[in-house]
Amino acid sequence: MTVSSEAMTVVESILRRFKDRSGNFFTHLEIQIIFFWHTYQAMAGETMDAAVPMMITGVLTPHATDMELHARATKALRNEKDRDNQARASEYNEMTRRLTANGAELRLWDALAPRTMFYFRAANFAVAQIPPLSASTPTSPVRGTLNRTPAQITQSFVVLGEASPTPPNAMEVSQTDTRVEQLEEANCLLTERLFYLEDERAQFQEEWEIMGRKLNGSEAENRRLRNVLEASLQIFTEPWDALKDGYGS
Repeated sequence: MTVSSEAMTVVESILRRFKDRSGNFFTHLEIQIIFFWHTYQAMAGETMDAAVPMMITGVLTPHATDMELHARATKALRNEKDRDNQARASEYNEMTRRLTANGAELRLWDALAPRTMFYFRAANFAVAQIPPLSASTPTSPVRGTLNRTPAQITQSFVVLGEASPTPPNAMEVSQTDTRVEQLEEANCLLTERLFYLEDERAQFQEEWEIMGRKLNGSEAENRRLRNVLEASLQIFTEPWDALKDGYGS
């Protein structure tokens, strides 16, 4: 199976936007392309760009039902500042495998609706959003998008969303979205804090066990020295007692 140069160009464009953080929005189709590319490279045994499994991990993490796995993936994504870190490709591949085994991919595709777009936040995990209907209505100026880059199409989506008529409950929805984002960020911070405290507890436990072993070793050494001292005293005491008995008689 060979990949056309056009397909390679599309994949490279998506990954470049993800690495450069120049485009936070990615279309449903672009995410499907990344999933396809990940499968293709895995089957072909090719060296994989770390950004590929990292993107997939970011998309699947919100759909994980295993809370421990969700927390581990969230921590890995939050701590990753370099989206081009090739050394962690295998780690993200394993994370992707675990998330898929947990059924996150099936839940992802089942939950998606037409026109869904993915927004990658600073924490590197993606939030699925549906743009306003006005952004895709026939009256919207979307002609000529076939010859434009994904970044330009994304920018058009954002502008059209802002220019569309404001519904009566737009402010309430906006406030709710903002609150949800704040809660998600707070949850991420709490999760990170929990891992930090767990590491501190494990480190303290390890130090406590080391001190216990040292104390046991010290007690054993003290017993050995006491036995040596008692033996030495016995060696010196017995001749002295015999000598005193000889003089006494």
